[in-house]
Amino acid sequence: MHLDRYRASGAELIMGQARFTAPRTVEVELADGGIRRIRGDRVFLNLGTHATVPDLPGLAAARPMTHVELLDLDRLPGHLIVVGGGYVGLELAQAMRRFGARLTVIEQGPQLAGGEDADVAAAVLDLFRDEGIDVLLRTRLVGAEGTSGQEVRALTDGPGDAGVVTGTDLFVAVGRTPNTEGIGLELAGIELTGSGYVKVDEHLATTAERVWAMGECAGSPQFTHVAFDDFRVEASRRGIGYRLLTLPMAAVLRTRTLSEPRGFLKMLVAADSDQILGFTAFGAEASELMAAVQVAMMAGLPYTALRAGIFTHPTAAEGLTFLLSGTPTTAQ
Repeated sequence: MHLDRYRASGAELIMGQARFTAPRTVEVELADGGIRRIRGDRVFLNLGTHATVPDLPGLAAARPMTHVELLDLDRLPGHLIVVGGGYVGLELAQAMRRFGARLTVIEQGPQLAGGEDADVAAAVLDLFRDEGIDVLLRTRLVGAEGTSGQEVRALTDGPGDAGVVTGTDLFVAVGRTPNTEGIGLELAGIELTGSGYVKVDEHLATTAERVWAMGECAGSPQFTHVAFDDFRVEASRRGIGYRLLTLPMAAVLRTRTLSEPRGFLKMLVAADSDQILGFTAFGAEASELMAAVQVAMMAGLPYTALRAGIFTHPTAAEGLTFLLSGTPTTAQ
């Protein structure tokens, strides 16, 4: 699909490994052989990231899986040990559990989904435990023994466990490393942050003239859609005052027809206006609700415009009517 789009656009696609040799100049080792040198008036870096595998005793020798290898499996793990309680680890852990594998998740932080609000993390933890997934919080991986795919032992340091978790397979999902090393960025005047991401300003311009970076390599949230539209507002981190509206998913009539009442809705509204600052949907058909609110936010609609809407019954979007009929409470 993407190749067809390239061809239709008239843009030239060159497959190969590129390395900067001078400002806005790259040398490409072509995939089908040969070298090509290219210079541009403007350069845009969309380098991406790769899964991080920590340098821990025995871990590399244990041949752990990242999301790439896990998605390529043609068998079901007997007991999958997941290291990391972020969204990648959680999504694939739940999928494997529902396929029938036994699951243990090891997370060094005090909650799952460390970037989310505490109420969201608590709801995810309850869901996982109800589905039979063992979760070890405040537990660090310190090493590994054996071989993933046969028998592997995760050596841990944390409360409430014996220090060893034994399983058949090991999946590491502890974050991402930017693809910024070894490509000559320093020769192009492109500086990196202390954590290895491309240093950019609020317009995504790098430290080199007429060079910009986008997506994950610029330190943006690591979701597919970010590289398409690179912005995010986080009210709490920026100190913006807001009001809060909440509703349990059980109050959304659609969840009764699905027999899926678990979860809740939460909307952040500006303290001094009716602007929508953020929205959380945890539950069945959450994507439907998110899309409706995203459209409203893109259009700059106040939350009261959604409140006045009449949504089709019974749909998940109908829950917005119930959520927004309440009175926002001051949260900050």
